[in-house]
Amino acid sequence: MRLFKRILFIFIILLSIIGCGLFYLNTVFLPIQAKDIITNKAKILLNRDVFIREMNFHLTKGFIIQGIRIAEKEGGATPFLSIDKITFSVPLPDLLRTGHMLIPSATIHKPIVHIKNLQDNQWNFSDLLTQKTAPTSDTKSKKASQPRITLGGIHIEQGTIEITNQNLIETITDLNITVRLSLNKSVNFDADFKVPTNATTFATNGKFLTTPKDLSATIVTKNLNPPRFLTLSRIPLYIDIQEWIINDANLNLKFKDAQLTLSGSIAGPFHAKTNTDINVKLKSDIKSDQFLFRKKGRNFTLEGAFIAPSTTLTIDDNKVFIGNFSGNNIRFERSNDQFNMTGNLLGQGAKMSFAGQQLNGDAQLERIIFKKQGLLLNLSSQGKITNASYKGPFWNLISSSTKATFQFSRDQGGLNLQIATLSTKDLSGMIANKKISSQSTGQNIKITSTNKSFQAQGQLKTESLSIVTSQFGTFTGDPEINFNITRNPDLNNNKLWYSGTTVLYESSLKNIPRFGNITNLKGKVSLNTTDAANLLWENLEFNFLSQNYKATGFLKNFNEPNINTTLTGKNFNINLKGAIDDNIITLSSLTGTYHHTSFDVKGNIGVRGGFPNVDLTGAVHLNLLDLALIPSLQKNFKTISPAGIITLEGHYIFPAMSWQKMALSAKVTAKQFTLYGYNFENLSGNLAELNDNRQSIKLNALLYEGKVSLDAKLALDQQDIPSEIILSLNDMDLQKLKDNTKSLMTKDFAGTLSANTTLAGPLLNYKNLQGNGAVAVIEGRLLEIEMFKGIWKVLFSNLLVDDYKKIAFNQAKASFKITNQRFITEDLILKSAPADISAKGWIGFDGVINFDVLAKVREAPIATSTAIKAVPTTIISQVAQNAVGIKLTGSLSDPKVKYKILPLKILEKTTGSILQGLSGMLEDVL
Repeated sequence: MRLFKRILFIFIILLSIIGCGLFYLNTVFLPIQAKDIITNKAKILLNRDVFIREMNFHLTKGFIIQGIRIAEKEGGATPFLSIDKITFSVPLPDLLRTGHMLIPSATIHKPIVHIKNLQDNQWNFSDLLTQKTAPTSDTKSKKASQPRITLGGIHIEQGTIEITNQNLIETITDLNITVRLSLNKSVNFDADFKVPTNATTFATNGKFLTTPKDLSATIVTKNLNPPRFLTLSRIPLYIDIQEWIINDANLNLKFKDAQLTLSGSIAGPFHAKTNTDINVKLKSDIKSDQFLFRKKGRNFTLEGAFIAPSTTLTIDDNKVFIGNFSGNNIRFERSNDQFNMTGNLLGQGAKMSFAGQQLNGDAQLERIIFKKQGLLLNLSSQGKITNASYKGPFWNLISSSTKATFQFSRDQGGLNLQIATLSTKDLSGMIANKKISSQSTGQNIKITSTNKSFQAQGQLKTESLSIVTSQFGTFTGDPEINFNITRNPDLNNNKLWYSGTTVLYESSLKNIPRFGNITNLKGKVSLNTTDAANLLWENLEFNFLSQNYKATGFLKNFNEPNINTTLTGKNFNINLKGAIDDNIITLSSLTGTYHHTSFDVKGNIGVRGGFPNVDLTGAVHLNLLDLALIPSLQKNFKTISPAGIITLEGHYIFPAMSWQKMALSAKVTAKQFTLYGYNFENLSGNLAELNDNRQSIKLNALLYEGKVSLDAKLALDQQDIPSEIILSLNDMDLQKLKDNTKSLMTKDFAGTLSANTTLAGPLLNYKNLQGNGAVAVIEGRLLEIEMFKGIWKVLFSNLLVDDYKKIAFNQAKASFKITNQRFITEDLILKSAPADISAKGWIGFDGVINFDVLAKVREAPIATSTAIKAVPTTIISQVAQNAVGIKLTGSLSDPKVKYKILPLKILEKTTGSILQGLSGMLEDVL
């Protein structure tokens, strides 16, 4: 009992002491002494006013400091920091035993921090970060005598940070931070906060080792707006980040040995532009599920995969790249001044616009190797664009696939592009208003450019190339092209020089307007602006109008072009020399042969506004055998049988490939030529163009010592060639005709022939010709003409006097008209010693004849004619002394002759019955 009383007494004493101590602590020490000490030391340390409203101690809650305010350095109504309260506890036994104040944990309730960025780019807390003066020995001794304070952890609840930069204010709310300190110099922390402006949430936890410095943390955030904080910080950047919202991020952060490592996933829209000499704008929605970022000093690496839909990249406002981009195995690396990149990029629905050109398609770059150090740059990759379209000022193309393996570099000397392989599939579209389609490949393409020079060279091979033009038709083929383009101001006055060759295989030019088709085109065409022969074609072969041709030549000086070429074929040979100026080819020499015709001319060929127009002067030696080339004459060519050479020397104007519209002014000469088997000599005359677009032809020649003249007017530009023709023949020697005509050599005829005729109508449709004329033969012998020979046989074949068998007509004359495909005469007269023949009728263009002939016989040596023995002699004598009627039919080559007794006036003294009987009897007998 006594022991219990002692213990109770001691407990009461202790309670009294504790009560007195608490009373003293909460009424004297903490609210007055301790508060003054802390406030004064804080003012000295922070160099700004510090206010504590209240300090007290609670047995269960520990120390409580309330109403803390730290003013701005320059004062003001709004404090730099205000804290609702701070609570912490101190184990008294340890403090009393060791003199060491151990604070396991301190809680800061509802702190509010006002952070401001001042005009001189200083923060309102910058002075607090300035290193203080090193402590003196006295200060160190005083410090050593004071008790040590150890803080085990800090917990901030519902904090608020307000950041102000000029007119921009950003507020962080619901800030909660827990920091746990350990004796092994490690710090564990958790933190989270919100930003109401963007509904931002941010949470992190991690660990920090003070020795050595080692930080690791995880970060989870949504709707974070970094640009607002970067703007508030006023940290200078090379880019102006106009928009960047991190919608979702889950990151791992490490900092060790001065190296920062960041990995994880991130997603959100990004919009920025550069603040350098090159104006670059980027707008995209970037997402990366796995990336790794390392940074140490100025060096960093970034690797991983990303997708960037709805991306727009603009360079200098005139180069725009749009599309849905993604990358895998991407690695960016910066080491000192060198920047490297590797990986694969894909752009779906990509659109690239630059220098008035646009490229669309699905782009893919694989095995990218990019290196940059200062001005030195190197890029190599394998590229592919599918469903591509190319648009520019002069072209609009599409391709299902374009592939290239290339390397691009830039150094102090300039730019270099090397394309090892290039291929396009299903290329089609328009180039300079020309429709084109092709499959093509390329290799060893090199492009080098410096400030002064430029060079491009390489090889291209095309397949199924098709180029469609309205002026020159359609080109198809598989040409191979080697090219070299250079510019060097030291050598060529800063002009581009071109050189290269194109090898053609089985190519063609079809549907050439008013010209036809050129097929099987093959050979080599070379281009070289550095040599005299700027454009050279060698052994260029082709087929035209079913004929094969070969051309070799050159075109020199594109500024003042001169052309020199030969063109040969089976029946064709041309040598051409001339100059080209303002769409006009001025020919200084055009010589050659076409089939059997030769020519030597000069003049102009105008190529402006369509197909060429020819204007030439010189000599054309026309071989009449070549008339067989005129379609309208081919059917009757053997009948016409032209031969010989006619020379035309003068002026020729006509559209190429349209000789019908030819206008001629020429002198015509020939020593000898043949038509229809007849030999003409000493041809002379002239051709002239009339004012009404008709062609005038005036010719003179000799035909077996007879003078032939032709005066014609032809409309060559109209269908069937309407014509007006005057043709005359004077004093032709029929004997010479017979002696010089093989088919007539056995005939028995001679004399002098004269004739004239006037014709009008379509020359190429002779059946519609009409006209009139006259013909006469004097001092002749015309027995051997088949039509006349038949009449002679009827009259004299059975005469008693045999000499009459050789009697022939010695004179003939007739006038005629031509109509309805016939030569019609009413007054044909043939005269001989024993008889005269008069006839009327016609000869058709087809050789058919129909004549009524009247024979007047001067003598009647026919009494013993066995053909008419039954006829009374007196009657026969009477008839023979006057007239015999004959019907002539058949054809010129096979005439049919028959008597026809006519009721002539001279026989009217006999009775009608006798005449009728005689007529019937003679017709029956003969």
